[in-house]
Order: sequence, then structure tokens, then C-alpha cells
Amino acid sequence: MKKDIFRNICNSLKKDDEPDRRCFYVEGALKPSDVQINIVEVGKIDPLPTQQDIQKLIAISSKAKFGLGDKTLLDENIRDTQEISRDKLRVIINEDALSIILTNIKNALELSDDTTLVPHLHNLLVYGKDQFFNKHQDTEKLEGMVTTLVMILPSPHIGGDLIVEHNKKQCIFSSENIDCNMIKYTAFYADCHHEIKKTTQGSRIALTYNLVLTSKNIAGKKNENPHLEKAIGEYFNSKENLKPLPLVYFLDHSYTEHSLGWNILKGLDRVNASSFYITAKKIGVHSSSCPDRNLSFVGDNRI
Repeated sequence: MKKDIFRNICNSLKKDDEPDRRCFYVEGALKPSDVQINIVEVGKIDPLPTQQDIQKLIAISSKAKFGLGDKTLLDENIRDTQEISRDKLRVIINEDALSIILTNIKNALELSDDTTLVPHLHNLLVYGKDQFFNKHQDTEKLEGMVTTLVMILPSPHIGGDLIVEHNKKQCIFSSENIDCNMIKYTAFYADCHHEIKKTTQGSRIALTYNLVLTSKNIAGKKNENPHLEKAIGEYFNSKENLKPLPLVYFLDHSYTEHSLGWNILKGLDRVNASSFYITAKKIGVHSSSCPDRNLSFVGDNRI
């Protein structure tokens, strides 16, 4: 009986394998004319960089480090690339073009309509021949950071594929370019594992942004779910347990303590948690009103 109740709860939720569900990443492109890049001690860099521009970038760059827990490490066996930090960068993106990009990301990743994505420039990276970055997860560098945005300048290169994984799914973002004159971009949830394969020829140049999600509301109002309401009611009113244990739901994505908030949950986590939240309030099992009959959410594999 108890297994049937849990099965009913799971069946009433949105599923990641449903054909109408969105993904954990999004791709797109923008015109180089929509981007202006200025670098301290160098000046203006063409978004269609010449070999001379690339040499200037390499000359003022340093070896990129990476985060591991609360440490920042330098190990070229794990990450071998050049970095220019954000304090040396002045990047301006056309407001209309940026608005389209952020809207595209919000829609594709199913972020709440009640939220705003705010981009924070992180760095500029140059991957030369045979340079790479092994599989890793991005550190949530800012409170509310939900997504990483990578923009690849149209410099000629071969290799340098970005491979992003979430659970058992994988996408390959190929920036390989011989004569393309568009800036390619991809955005993906910050908890996704990803890696940069070796650049075999040329230079792969990337601007990276941390996208922070801001919200004023607690949870959506459009996720009433009568099937979930019935299933949760059966769980708490089951005759098998005079005093049923709290119902714990494991989220699909990873979260830090700072990023575990109602409207900054990722994708299906937000949709399902909102359904739980509204249902729990409606049938009186919210922990604030019924401390012995409550619903808990746990971020799986917290960073």
C-alpha cells in the first residue's frame, strides 16, 4: 500500500523525460557588432579577433586556476588554459541583444516568470593548442547564481568542444570554427558537470558569465495539482501509520545552502517544488502549521 502511495505521488509530478520538457542547457548566437571588448593595458579588441589581437590577449593573461572545495588550485594536468580576470575587462553587450539572450535562457531552462536573470562577467579565457579543462562543476561564486553563460568569439580553431552532463544526459557544444563570423553562446545550470576538450589548432576564446537569479515571490501560483493533492492526502492519512513520517522529496539538481530557495530552483525542481508547496498549504501539511505532519525538500548531492 505504501509503495502504491509513493508511486502515485511520483506519477503526479512532471517528468524530465516528457516530450514537452525543456533541457539543462541552451545554445544560440549573436552578431559580433553587438559586443564591445576593451582590456586594460591593451585597449579595444575586435570581437572578430585577429592573430595580433590573440597575441595581445595571451601576453597579458595568466594561467587559470580552479576551485576545489574552499581551495583555489593551479594544476595544468587538470586545467590548462590562459585567463584574463574581470577586473581587466570592459565588455558591453547591446541591451536588446542581451535581453533576447537572457529571455531565451529563462524560457529554455524553465526559470520562473517571477524572476530576473542578472549577468556578472567572470573572465576571458584563451585555449591555445592542446589546452583543456577536465570534467568539473562550477563553484557558485555569487549568491543566487544558477547558470553559467559561455560566449565563444569567432576566432579560427579546431577542437575545444564543451561537453555538459546532467544525470545521464549529455550535450556537446561545438565552437569549432574556420570561417564563422558569429559569436556562439551556450548557457547551462551551474551544477552540471562539464569539460573542455583539447583545442587541436588555433585559439578558442571565451567570455564567461555567472547568471544570478533574483526573485521577490516565494512560489508560483499556477501549479495546482489535484492528483498530487490526493496522493499526499493518502500518504498523511494512511491507516498504516498513526503518525506518518515527514514526506521527503529529493531534488534533481545540486544546491548549496544559499541557492536552495523557492524561485531560484532549477527547471523541473522549481515546477515540482511549487506544486508541493501549494498542495501542502492547501491540505494543511505545511511544516509551519503542522510540525508533526510536514514536507521537506533536499537538494541531492549538494556541492
